[in-house]
Amino acid sequence: MPRQHDRELYNRRSLRRPDHDYAGNGIYFTTITVLERACLYGARTENGVALNDAGRMIATEWRALDERFVNVTTDIFVIMPDHIHGILTIRDSGQRQALRPTVSQLGAIGGCDSDCKPISLGRIMQAFKSITTRKYIDGVRRLGWTPFNGKVWQRNYYERIVRSREELDSIRSYIASNPSQPYDDDHIF
Repeated sequence: MPRQHDRELYNRRSLRRPDHDYAGNGIYFTTITVLERACLYGARTENGVALNDAGRMIATEWRALDERFVNVTTDIFVIMPDHIHGILTIRDSGQRQALRPTVSQLGAIGGCDSDCKPISLGRIMQAFKSITTRKYIDGVRRLGWTPFNGKVWQRNYYERIVRSREELDSIRSYIASNPSQPYDDDHIF
């Protein structure tokens, strides 16, 4: 977390709740948006969204989050041409491992990554954005994917802490119906 004077220097206000442990148990509704809402991952159709190869790569990497991170489970998600909505569950097992260990790491460092940082929602989002950005850049270079303007993703992400079964069901319904909704997604849930 940035020190107070760093936030003042760069004028960045955190969107996270200061009283919530984002590495502890929790269910989160997340939205990550492409910079300038560029439609990099497909196109809207009469029947919803037709993903292109880049959109399919994004979907594959989202599904891989629960394989990549020890205490993360992915739930329903949708890739739209310019953003992704998804639900993630983080379970704090007390181990505080960040990445699933490789065989060599298990023997050398007991299952933690090199700095043993906890699995927080921010760390998961950072990893997802980094991995997909690298793969997107490779797709632009090798496969002719649509070039982007400086960065693939907007700087931050939206999250909502899910607090009840009813809220979870409502969010799942919203995500499932998102592709068929009129293209006015600025009201994000």
